[in-house]
Amino acid sequence: MEEPGRASLGRKGQEAVGRSADAQTAPSTGGFKFVNLSHPESLYTDEGIRTEIRRHVMKDIGQQRRRRRPKAKSSKATRASDQPPAEGTPSTRSENNKAVLPSQSLVPLVSLPVEANARVRELLHFNNASSHIYQPLNKVWFQLALTDAGALHVTLGNTATFLAKLKGDDNPMKNPEIINHFSSSVMLLRRRLTSPTESVREGTIANILAHICFSIRHGDWDSWSVHMYGLRLISNLRGGLVDLEHPMPTLILFYDIAGSMVFDCFPRFPLPPDILAGRTRSIRDVPYRLRALLVQIEQMPPYISVVGDALQMLSSVADVINRGSHSALFWEKDIDAITLLGPCIHLLLSMPRLPNDFDALPQASDLIMREMLRLVGLLIMSRLKAMFGLPSSEQAAIQAKLSDLVARHATSLEERHYELKSWALVTAALLQSRGERVVYVQEIQGVVSGMFNQSPREVIELAEEMIWINILESPNVESLLQEVNLFAIGDDGF
Repeated sequence: MEEPGRASLGRKGQEAVGRSADAQTAPSTGGFKFVNLSHPESLYTDEGIRTEIRRHVMKDIGQQRRRRRPKAKSSKATRASDQPPAEGTPSTRSENNKAVLPSQSLVPLVSLPVEANARVRELLHFNNASSHIYQPLNKVWFQLALTDAGALHVTLGNTATFLAKLKGDDNPMKNPEIINHFSSSVMLLRRRLTSPTESVREGTIANILAHICFSIRHGDWDSWSVHMYGLRLISNLRGGLVDLEHPMPTLILFYDIAGSMVFDCFPRFPLPPDILAGRTRSIRDVPYRLRALLVQIEQMPPYISVVGDALQMLSSVADVINRGSHSALFWEKDIDAITLLGPCIHLLLSMPRLPNDFDALPQASDLIMREMLRLVGLLIMSRLKAMFGLPSSEQAAIQAKLSDLVARHATSLEERHYELKSWALVTAALLQSRGERVVYVQEIQGVVSGMFNQSPREVIELAEEMIWINILESPNVESLLQEVNLFAIGDDGF
């Protein structure tokens, strides 16, 4: 059973210690001294290390005594950094990046929710040693795992699995140590679920999220479905999940949409309201051509007007990506990526699908256009997820579904959908590799030779004036133009 006091210290206490450590333990010019966490007894047996630690601490204390006292004091905690947050960066970013890891403080070792034997310390040390390499959600999960025994067992089991593979073990899941970690987590979870009070606590939810994370990492979507169903039951019992501490609502959003994209099904959970705030641009801020379309779409029936919401949100995402994509660090902000892409993906997955008899309905053209835009939007989101290093195994299925829809029904679209059709075809083509976009090239050529009498470049420029993501689309423009022109020559019989 989780100990509430321990869980509180594991998260909040670590953050406080981390902020204090950042403020007071700047490295001296004399270099660093390393302490091996696998053998913490060296702190007591190595006089040299202890001497260096004392000198370092007393040096900082002396510096603090020589500093002038501030004129005013505040009872509130000071910021961990004097640098202001980057523009557009949530205030939680500084806290996310200050996750307290074992080498930064001895507090986590004292307050671990499992027995901190030598092997556990070794696994934690390995996790920390590789933390300088960007692994999406690794730091977030490590911090969360330190608060709950069930979640920590999954993390330890996953780390042990990785180490076993490094040593050449082709079937690490039969390793007794790894089996013990995962079975310990499952047994703890089962025991919690039998208790009306324990089953709805944050520790239980963290335990389940750890198993969902493991299922996604290994592509086990059947297990994902089972765990998400259980999480939904717990949500119903506790009246929702919006009161959970950060970053749990964000993780739930991500795990929900990750599997929902694979199955192209509706999300299981509503969008956390605080994540949606500020993520949609005003209609006045979108490009002029798109703005004119959005005004028209607003006047349409609800079954098609939802397209306007999706396009407006896609435009917001494109704006953020175009402003930040030049920076390598931009692509290493995992939580920011989820809060950026999550609301748009959630909306696209929540949109209605094509009814079985849609081709016999009078509004068939509207319904086809809505589905085409929905799938193009999901394809954009999948490509962006991959660029952030997040799982994107659904990409091939979305591409197949979209190309099939275009091949079967794009010619049924009415002329009033000319601009939306052009944007969807050009965007889909630019997101496909050369040789796999024949169906889009053919349809773009059909647009070019239609009643509007535009050149291939003008059609691409039309798409660029609506929603355009430079890093994904601009590099492929010339090759697409060549293919469209070659197709036109072949179609004319030359």
